[in-house]
Amino acid sequence: MAPDGGVWVARLYANDIAHIDPDTDEITMIDFPYNGPRRLRADAEGNVWIVAFQDSLLVKYDPVTKKFTDYELPVVNELPYALNVDRDRGTVWVNGNQSDTILSFDINTESWKVYPMPRQRFFTRDIEISEEDGAIYTSNSHFPTWQTEGATPTLLRITPLP
Repeated sequence: MAPDGGVWVARLYANDIAHIDPDTDEITMIDFPYNGPRRLRADAEGNVWIVAFQDSLLVKYDPVTKKFTDYELPVVNELPYALNVDRDRGTVWVNGNQSDTILSFDINTESWKVYPMPRQRFFTRDIEISEEDGAIYTSNSHFPTWQTEGATPTLLRITPLP
């Protein structure tokens, strides 16, 4: 859901995204110029942030200009699975499931921070954001858990420094 009530959808293997207009219910299909759009979310300005799974990119779609902008990830060998947008703090959080990291992208400065996970093979699927303090939550998603170093299911909280 975008701030204006519009609904955005990614179709992973069709390589397109869709917008549902909140006033008319009209559906608009938009070709995605990269491979594997998934788990998109909108920021406070209504821009849509998407991970290009197979192309290892973070992508911004501006619905006003109808332009895509891509951002290379700051790690090697990554297939970004999902993202979430902290609208209050202007940060896009990306699951780094191949690099054992969580990545944060500052929208205003277009700069990255990399947060290493406490264990290896720490595949994560989603991120939730605390409205209260901006902390993020994720969990390892391997099942059975013996595939993860330490063999223990883990809920992880990261509190970013200002």
